[in-house]
Amino acid sequence: MPDSALLHQHLDKLFMQAPALAASWLEACLHRLHAPVQAGLSGDEARRIQPLSQFLQVRREPFVIALTAQLQAATEAARGRQRPGAGALDATRAAGAALEIEALTLVDEAQAERDIEISRIVQWVELQAEWELRELRGLLSALQSRTGLARRPDLHPGDPTVVARAFAEAAQSLRMDPALRAVLMRVAGAVLAEALKAQYRLWAEQLKEAGARSVGYRTVRSAPPPSTLASIAAQVASAPPGRAALSDLLERQPARAPKAGAGQSVNEQALLANLFQQILIDPRLAEPVRLAIGRLEGAVRRMANQDPSLLSNAEHPAWTLINQLAEHAADRPSGEDPRNTDFLQFVEPLVERLDRAPALSRASFSSAMAEVEHFIAEDEAAQLKASAPALETFRQAERERELLPMLQQQVQMQVSRAQGLSPSLRQFLTGPWAEVLARSMARGGIEAPASQRRVALVDELLASLQAPDSTKARQQLRQSLPDLISQ
Repeated sequence: MPDSALLHQHLDKLFMQAPALAASWLEACLHRLHAPVQAGLSGDEARRIQPLSQFLQVRREPFVIALTAQLQAATEAARGRQRPGAGALDATRAAGAALEIEALTLVDEAQAERDIEISRIVQWVELQAEWELRELRGLLSALQSRTGLARRPDLHPGDPTVVARAFAEAAQSLRMDPALRAVLMRVAGAVLAEALKAQYRLWAEQLKEAGARSVGYRTVRSAPPPSTLASIAAQVASAPPGRAALSDLLERQPARAPKAGAGQSVNEQALLANLFQQILIDPRLAEPVRLAIGRLEGAVRRMANQDPSLLSNAEHPAWTLINQLAEHAADRPSGEDPRNTDFLQFVEPLVERLDRAPALSRASFSSAMAEVEHFIAEDEAAQLKASAPALETFRQAERERELLPMLQQQVQMQVSRAQGLSPSLRQFLTGPWAEVLARSMARGGIEAPASQRRVALVDELLASLQAPDSTKARQQLRQSLPDLISQ
């Protein structure tokens, strides 16, 4: 199926799935409201669970219809190759922008809170569904590039930003109380993170079954200057067919003018001699490796006697083998590194076998190349395994960095409702404590009990600062303080 047809078919399915998705997401939110701890709600938010649940139960159908309309508008926009925000989703953005332009001195706090709620959902989804979203975006990016379209992952109606804004717009359309909407968006973050993780995986599998292929990934190495071997082989391969063109190229190469072997002209032998001369003086290769690769000259000469195409085909297995060995050796670390020794111990018997082989063929070099590829794959896998702890530490630091702004905003919203809070305590909660929350969520996950407990502690601390209105309340507060202080 053509890529353009596959992309449109995928969007057609999303358009049809929108009502079911909207209904299932709302149902999941209602289910979460019956488990406040699981939903990460406490304090004032927990007290709003009952009215929010009742509100959604009564307005279940209008909410699903509104959310469906938002998702389908985003799908239509993607199908027409417009940014999803160019349809119904961006109408509200434009209105919000116009409001701010007309009243620059007046900050629309309600809009700011909605934007914070949306950004929190986006970060939750991107954190929880990182790999699934990356695979889906890779497939979509490949489809878009092959159909001549700009690579725009946010064109997809299931993108976290599109879905989060659609959810916010659906809630806004019901004129929901801001306090209730804030609780709904908090619950929706956890719900959508789980639901979209599974949905991204499903969409990616469906695309791959229909024939979509992601952009390939490969190890990125530093780009050394092209060797003489590579440049000459490329010239040979790009030269017009015929002995005259090859002879002209050979005459431009410096030669040691050795004796011609059977089936080879002096110029052909000169080319081979020059190529291996360049290998032996290549500064990017360690001395033992240069010498080992140089010992392949005899095998290549014998191969050229049997297969004249070796001198006119840069993709010949002999050249492929030498280039792969040279490239991998050049990528080894300098100095007394065990990886240098391991590579040399692998290369030596391989070169010895080719040099002493009584008969050579293209298959001989192809087989050797397969061994090299196997060695490189195992070497890279060992490097990845060795670096896994450091990589995980780096990923955790990245997650902390991504989560921190969202958590600072959330804590700021919590403390903004507290009366008489000292500057030092405000600074502690929005600074060091937000960092504690980010570290806890990066290591254990957003939904981990320890993470949710630390989120709830903010409300508990703020509540403890209020003067109790009865003797019983004072006793309860006194009993809770040791645990609160310990936490």
